[in-house]
Order: sequence, then structure tokens, then C-alpha cells
Amino acid sequence: MDLDSYVFKRYKNWENIYVEHILNSIGKVDFILITQQFNILDMLHFNNQQFVTVAPRNEKCMDSKERQLIKQQWFGRFYLRDNSHIENLDLWLKKLNRNYNTWTNADIIKTHYPFCHFMLNENEYLTDIIEKIYECFNY
Repeated sequence: MDLDSYVFKRYKNWENIYVEHILNSIGKVDFILITQQFNILDMLHFNNQQFVTVAPRNEKCMDSKERQLIKQQWFGRFYLRDNSHIENLDLWLKKLNRNYNTWTNADIIKTHYPFCHFMLNENEYLTDIIEKIYECFNY
């Protein structure tokens, strides 16, 4: 299930409604894809719910060309997907770009208590690591 937070943001206290929907969907589907907004992750942690995070690999020790290529691929995927639910795509992409280094920083993400964290490399998709995610929960 791809649970896009954008649909919920038109409601007052949308975060509570969104997290409640996540919690109520557990066990009904194999995966629930959610926003990685830190306040949502914190709410899941507060509710004793384990979750996995996935973000593009973005480490300072990386080769700068590889780092830039991964970022370009990630943005390209956003641009090419169906974005009909986003009112102002240009503004949304600018916000992603402005926050990219924070939102993809593994050290920052891990402060929000994911059960496991995965970093996508160049030409790697979520579907490429699904088995690793299953393995993470089977330990």
C-alpha cells in the first residue's frame, strides 16, 4: 500500500489521522509505503511500531559524482512519476531539493528509531531491496 501523506494534509491534525491509518492497515498488506517525515516516524516509534526507512545513499565520504548521480536519479523518478495529486510540482521539488541533505542523511534518519535503514545506490530501486527488508524483520 502506498499511503501518500499529501492526501491527508488537507485535514486538521492530519498527522494523527495518517498514523492511525498506518496502524489500522498493519497486517492487511505486506508493505505500507509512508512518508519519512520525521514527526511521523517519531509518532510510530511512540506507538511502539517498528518501521524500516529507505533513502538515497548520501554520505559525505562518497565520490561527489556518484553522490550527484544518485540525487539526480532520485529527482528524476519524482519528476517522471504521476504527480497529479500535487498542486504545485515545481514548489514541491524545490522543497525536496532544499531539504535533500537532511532528509537523506542516514545519521539523522537513525535518530528517529527505524528498525533498519537502507540506502539506495546508483540505479537501485526499492524493488531491488525488498528481500533485504524481509530479512531485516526475520531476524
